[in-house]
Amino acid sequence: DFLSFEKEDKGRVITVPFGKEESEDVEREEITKRIRNDGIKVALAYWRIAEESWPYQLNGGIDKFKASKYNRIMRLVNRIMRSGEKIDYVQFPELAMPWRWFMLIAKKLQRYNVSLISGVEYLKSGRGLVKNEAWCSLMYDGLGFPDSVLIKILKTDPADEERSELKKKFGYQLDVVPRRGAFCAGDIIEHGDGARKLFFSVLICSDLTNIDLRAKLRGKIDALFVPAWNHDVQTFNALITASAFDLHAYVVLCNNGEFGDTRIRAPFENRYDRDLVQLKGGDYDYYVVGSLDVAAIRRFQAGRPAPSDVGFKSAPKGFCMSKARRDVVEVIDVNCEDIELKYVHVENDGINVWGVSPGGEPIDVGIKIEFLDINTLKKLLKWLLKKQKMNSLTE
Repeated sequence: DFLSFEKEDKGRVITVPFGKEESEDVEREEITKRIRNDGIKVALAYWRIAEESWPYQLNGGIDKFKASKYNRIMRLVNRIMRSGEKIDYVQFPELAMPWRWFMLIAKKLQRYNVSLISGVEYLKSGRGLVKNEAWCSLMYDGLGFPDSVLIKILKTDPADEERSELKKKFGYQLDVVPRRGAFCAGDIIEHGDGARKLFFSVLICSDLTNIDLRAKLRGKIDALFVPAWNHDVQTFNALITASAFDLHAYVVLCNNGEFGDTRIRAPFENRYDRDLVQLKGGDYDYYVVGSLDVAAIRRFQAGRPAPSDVGFKSAPKGFCMSKARRDVVEVIDVNCEDIELKYVHVENDGINVWGVSPGGEPIDVGIKIEFLDINTLKKLLKWLLKKQKMNSLTE
């Protein structure tokens, strides 16, 4: 389907496929190269939003910073597009731009097959009410040309300071009630197809502090995107660190550059690996690209890690991987360039494909296919019969 919705635990799952079916004839080497070399590339924008510009979003006055902000953001987006780097997603902070700028930037990035996730400035939703939303422009090319789907995520748990400032200074209340058909914090988005499908959710700044929202996402996402405008970076440091482990997922925080601590955190085994990106300071706007190896983390959680995967910490007690994520585990994505695949080991629940050590002994290279996983089993056997002469370890 072009776009499908499914209710799950009082939340919703939004599915946005890339639109291209994976060919049955795609060989394992091509799949491995595409997944392992590309990963999921996220460009984090280190974007400063002056405190003085915040009131102009609400009082309708002339924002003297608007012209310079527009020039700055367009220069930054143009640098991203001209970089020549493979980028899948660009993320900006909370309240980063007017919605009209978002649509313009999303169209520019669409030409390069790049999705955009960003907070937009307050939107009036009724008398005395404003909404704080993050918008996601997600790529889709099922129609034969690059197109995108727009998803708007509503902030549902404003910080006390935000609620107080809106009421005292401007007479507004934050609208946190999702209308019929609207998306809100805690909804899960499935973007893409096959092994490159990304399961993610968006929590806007203080929504991250709601433990019930985080608990609802546990085991169901590969990455959590957090657009933020947060002064208290020390508290958020603890939240991001804990969330990466509790959810056992990548956490992508993009904070207002005035306060820093934009980062990508991962539940890796080695402490020095866990902050893939961490940004603070600098005189100019810039961006940094980080890679999310979502195929590896899904393999680890499914109990099928490949030998060359980066090590992850064990999942926390009570963690349960969702069936949707388990179903897309790409078990044949194994770096076996220097290993000859030679043996098939048949077990009760499936088969293991083993290689040969330099000494000629059978070694387990991490390829395991359950009998229930018929599509992947057919792909693997087709490739093995075509490329290798197989022996059997069991009669």
